Amino acid sequence: MIAYVEELKQRKFFQSVVLLRHEINERDVNKPLRFQFQAQWGDAQ
Repeated sequence: MIAYVEELKQRKFFQSVVLLRHEINERDVNKPLRFQFQAQWGDAQ
């Protein structure tokens, strides 16, 4: 998740990318990770 958000930050078409929240469902055997981020389009020049 962190690597994905960091990768998005490197993309020129985003002005900013911020991780808003994340959670791991410990009750689920697979322990799924959920996360929410906000990305703002920027100038792709």
